[in-house]
Amino acid sequence: MSSSYSLAFNWDEGLIDDCARLNKTGRGIQVGEFFGSLRFSPVGSGRPGMYLAGVDFEQAARQVALMHARGIRFAYIANAPCLGNREFKNDYAARLLAFFDQIVNGLGADTVVLTVPYLIEMVKRNFPRVGVKASVIAHINSIPLLMHFQELGVDMIVLDYMQNRNFPFLREAVKAARVPLELHTNDCCLYGCPYRQYHYNINGHADQEDYLSRANSIQVDYCLLKCGLYFYRHPEELIKSRWIRPEDVEVYERIGINHFKGGNRQWERERLRRLAGAYLARRWDGNLLELLAVARTEVGETNAKKPPGMSGREWEQALDFRAGLRPGVPVELDNRALDGFLEHFFTQDCQLACGRCRYCASVAERAVRINEPDALEQWLSLQESRAAELAAGAGQAQGGTGKCILR
Repeated sequence: MSSSYSLAFNWDEGLIDDCARLNKTGRGIQVGEFFGSLRFSPVGSGRPGMYLAGVDFEQAARQVALMHARGIRFAYIANAPCLGNREFKNDYAARLLAFFDQIVNGLGADTVVLTVPYLIEMVKRNFPRVGVKASVIAHINSIPLLMHFQELGVDMIVLDYMQNRNFPFLREAVKAARVPLELHTNDCCLYGCPYRQYHYNINGHADQEDYLSRANSIQVDYCLLKCGLYFYRHPEELIKSRWIRPEDVEVYERIGINHFKGGNRQWERERLRRLAGAYLARRWDGNLLELLAVARTEVGETNAKKPPGMSGREWEQALDFRAGLRPGVPVELDNRALDGFLEHFFTQDCQLACGRCRYCASVAERAVRINEPDALEQWLSLQESRAAELAAGAGQAQGGTGKCILR
């Protein structure tokens, strides 16, 4: 059975033909789906709309039609985990139905990706022909939870990213599942991240239409700030994060998982094309961080757009804050030094043993390279000062941009 890769889409039409060409060379895996969203919606999509590429509805519909012409499906992301308790008001429920009708029957989405159980039932009841995928944000990390989402009627389940190396669970999930399972390959959250759900909640509100105000437009990304600090104070965390290398996809295929996803909707076309090429070729030589959504600024100025309700000065501060999240030195994760590293996790129970196991630290010693440690320390000190300002109640922590770019 050929595997399918679901790739983030940034509304750059050229990426469609890029992937159609790559599909002719894929080694038993193809880009079978793009996932994306419009900038703002009644539901939200887990990414701040101010940093997403903007297209109007007609442009988006034309691009979805082109995907279909190239044999690639489209999944619309509506996976915010919280709607602020508005979903049960009659007028808002009517807006939600109108929105999903537009996405399914107007835009032509093949699948809708959802987190909220109520919305899953709403879409399945009112739009039975469209597929529904349970989002990674639902944190499906146990067999009972998997079975509950199946009962809700989902057609595919993205398993909790934190379970990517929990092989006993993955094997049991395959046995229990009546629907295909999908894994996120290139996220780079801290293992056991304390900020993850909070971050999704913040970002989910940040592209909801009714939350477009200065208070909800994510001028400050506290979670990325804290996450980045921990990663680069403790390089072994880069290894602990549950990403899947292109070379290791076959391990999961042998278990019975044939659907994978990756990319970031804030990335530029070339980076998304490079990511797809690596997974279709099942190999990447060089710095693995180039494929991972590691804690850093993930947006170019071509996408960023000031949201309604934010002044020009506040917008400049927001961009300055995000730019400052970049580490101050080149950091490299040598992918070839990771060959065979996954075998350790076949029998290791990381949920119980992580506090006393030094395996990831030993891998980091040979695979992570920090070429300018003094410059990194300078950047870390700046970020710690910004974090302290936020903890003191500063709200908008000040600070300039980083010196260099992570590569």
